[in-house]
Amino acid sequence: MRRSELMRALRLPPVRWAAAPAYRALVAGQVAWFTRATRPSRGKHPTGLGNVTLIVKTFERPHVVQRLLRSVRVHMPTLNVVVADDSAQPGGFDPQGATVLKLPYQVGVSAGRNAALDHVPTPFVAVVDDDFVFGSHSHISRPLRWLEVHPQVDICAGQPVDLPDLRRPRYDLRGLYPGAPPPRVAWGDVIGGMRVHAVVPNFFLGRTDSVRRVRWDPALKRIDHLDFFSRASGDLVSVLDPGWLAYHAKTPFDARYMAHRTNFAQDQAALARKWPKPSTPRASP
Repeated sequence: MRRSELMRALRLPPVRWAAAPAYRALVAGQVAWFTRATRPSRGKHPTGLGNVTLIVKTFERPHVVQRLLRSVRVHMPTLNVVVADDSAQPGGFDPQGATVLKLPYQVGVSAGRNAALDHVPTPFVAVVDDDFVFGSHSHISRPLRWLEVHPQVDICAGQPVDLPDLRRPRYDLRGLYPGAPPPRVAWGDVIGGMRVHAVVPNFFLGRTDSVRRVRWDPALKRIDHLDFFSRASGDLVSVLDPGWLAYHAKTPFDARYMAHRTNFAQDQAALARKWPKPSTPRASP
């Protein structure tokens, strides 16, 4: 059985009543382990993060973004963070020193990321979804040092690790919307040991000016990812660092959140107008 099929089965009655608490307990235990067990020793925190701002878009999951912020402060206590929140009651969490932008209800992930991006004062911006957790292999100093010596690259992404099964999803099999500009650097080329990709995860460090040239389409409230990289093709160069890790702890049993998150009709209509042909994934060479 495929992982997606298993998750759908677990969300169906009558197994949901047992699967949901078991899933949450397992993920909570893993999050606690990865955050605490890999905590760097006192005085060993990476330096040079004054040039980076982390932006996070969150919606109706205060406990989830709280979890992320706590992990950030364990491993990068001085990192500048901006959280864009378009919940019904935004800001219902301890900001842990982050700047919280309280946005109108349901403006969407794209408008929220743009708002956070507009508040970035640093030359580098890190982008991550709110349901990620940072561990010792998530230090932004790693891609920062790499980008500083490879000015021809705009984005260096990390490798998500899905909880609870520790699966590492592949992004070299994901293609762009037909009609996207040809890449400036061919997919599969290697720069400084890192492979160029058409699409990378929403866990990346980029040059702020480069990301601002593309931005996110505010008409897309949920399905923003492939559109961003399709429009970025021909302009931005993105690589994937498989050794820069963060843990992806989704919330499939949060029925209220998932009802909003999976309401794709408006975005699908907008994408059909924008990219008339369906996306055809192709592997990077």
